[in-house]
Amino acid sequence: MAGKWVLEVDIRNFFDRVNHHRLMAQLAKRITDKRVLRFTRAFLNAGVMEDGLVEATYEGTPQGGSAMPRRPAKAMNSSTWIL
Repeated sequence: MAGKWVLEVDIRNFFDRVNHHRLMAQLAKRITDKRVLRFTRAFLNAGVMEDGLVEATYEGTPQGGSAMPRRPAKAMNSSTWIL
């Protein structure tokens, strides 16, 4: 048997609680293209529109959209535990 431990984690609210500064710091360690980092920062800073008003967000990531398929793969790695 390779290991003795089984870890079950509920990540249902993971993307609602991601800290923008920590996520960007982790991405900057792996991504050198500043354009990609600027796009990601703009995506995070886009905010949420409710009842026609845009509300700023300081944590969490937008759900859906063109960048969604790439973000989980980048965020859900060994650095996930410090986000």
